[in-house]
Amino acid sequence: MSAPPSRLHELPRPWLQALLASAGGICPAPPHLQIDWAGVATDAASHAIGVLVWNRLRDLNATSLLPASVQLAWEADNRHARLQTILQERDAREISAALIGAGVRHAFLKGATYRSWLYDPPWGRAGADLDLLIDRCDVERVRSTMLALGFHHASSTIDYRHFRPATAAQVGETESAHYELAQLVRTSRLTNVPDWLLGGAFVRRPPFTFEARDGHIDFHTVVDIHWTVHFTFAAERPLDTIVAAGRALPRLSTGWNLVTTAFKLYYEAFDRPYYGFHHLADLAAMLQTQPSAEDWRLVDGLVQRHGLWAPLFYTLAAAASLTSATGTPDELLAS
Repeated sequence: MSAPPSRLHELPRPWLQALLASAGGICPAPPHLQIDWAGVATDAASHAIGVLVWNRLRDLNATSLLPASVQLAWEADNRHARLQTILQERDAREISAALIGAGVRHAFLKGATYRSWLYDPPWGRAGADLDLLIDRCDVERVRSTMLALGFHHASSTIDYRHFRPATAAQVGETESAHYELAQLVRTSRLTNVPDWLLGGAFVRRPPFTFEARDGHIDFHTVVDIHWTVHFTFAAERPLDTIVAAGRALPRLSTGWNLVTTAFKLYYEAFDRPYYGFHHLADLAAMLQTQPSAEDWRLVDGLVQRHGLWAPLFYTLAAAASLTSATGTPDELLAS
């Protein structure tokens, strides 16, 4: 007899689809086999996707399937993710308003925009930082704006702890190698702190940016500001496709977001095993929005110009298997 599934990719397909859905409503049939939920929880943690899985299990009234320790840990993560998302959203709106006032066009990338656009609840798409895209000509104007808002260039350990001012050498090295401003951080000391914050079953780790210091709890708003989504696309003009509707934060077109996330998922997969299901969930959620013919023309143009046949084929085909949406047009996958 084979061991029960203990990894996300080992789950029966209907359950994987339901647990990685950006919103509730998918109701899989009861599994015909036992599931090692503690193992699945460990795997989900490596993909920073446990909060999403927890919310989908709650939608299904299925949290009782989990061991008590997993229930407590995921409930603690859910509370922290909700508070973190509220604080990040507040700061993102302040940053956007300041940039608009400075006449700087910009768009938020990845989790910073996917949360409110694609996910219910938004904090199901947990994220450690805010990614922002600007034009290269605005780099120094944006740096000045961010410094005026109380942000500073900071360094931290890889687990987003011990944020400290970055040295000039660290700033220069980052900006010369990564096509972005060196990491900008603003630290807020929290008041009226709830008893559960950094307590109980919660384990301090990425993507959470709360930190206990000097008898207080601080929250770090971390912002990565890019002048291109990746050096491959340095000559492209993604900001020409900005979408801004109502109170939503400005974002790129669906076509650009599909390419950005597919590109990131494909290339990081080689360097970060057991990481990336959140990108796959993002792609599946975007396919659910039924991208327009214009979006697919943009995707195809970028694929052809930059030779991205493999990255887009494999990632979009995988994402399509997680959704009942139409998916990528057959003629594009065939080409």
